[in-house]
Amino acid sequence: MSIPFTKAHALATRIKDLLQPHCILIHIAGSIRRMRPEVKDIEILCIPKKEDRQTDLFGGTKKIISNDFCGALLHFTEKIIKGKVEGRYMQIELKGGIILDLFLPIPADYYRQLAIRTGSAEYAHKIIATGWTKKGWVGVKDIGLRKRTECTGGGKFPWRCTKKDASLPPVWRSEGEFFAWLGLEYIDPEFRELHQPINTAQ
Repeated sequence: MSIPFTKAHALATRIKDLLQPHCILIHIAGSIRRMRPEVKDIEILCIPKKEDRQTDLFGGTKKIISNDFCGALLHFTEKIIKGKVEGRYMQIELKGGIILDLFLPIPADYYRQLAIRTGSAEYAHKIIATGWTKKGWVGVKDIGLRKRTECTGGGKFPWRCTKKDASLPPVWRSEGEFFAWLGLEYIDPEFRELHQPINTAQ
């Protein structure tokens, strides 16, 4: 099912506005951010705020996703198809049947994930991922980039870091900083298409 840009953008904005008070960072991503005329689903990237939860009788605590974030999420959720709020990804069926892909990256990897999840898929693979590969880095699931020389995997196998104190990439403070680290000129999301006419929604 495809959704006209105007409808998808309005719905994504409402969801973002509901979640934003309970997030450290939040962005609309995917086809909506690239302003494509037709959108298949809604993609949002965020870092929810956390709160201390007591874990034992002696005052031990741990950080968990805030109840306010979970409550805001339930406000527009019909059912959760995949994932959980403590994970890195959730697929949610919204009330009305539209699908929301919700990405919850670790803070240090946020702006790399924003670039990837904005797409297009071809641009992310051929331009962005090729950029970090040329610099000697690989993407390790859930933790971000690690030096290729400190990992095993590749091909059909996921990359796995083998070094306890592995080298870390910088913590990028913006998508522009991430592009600069790759050695790429920053371009606006609507122009991140390969082999397609640029046809942004108006």
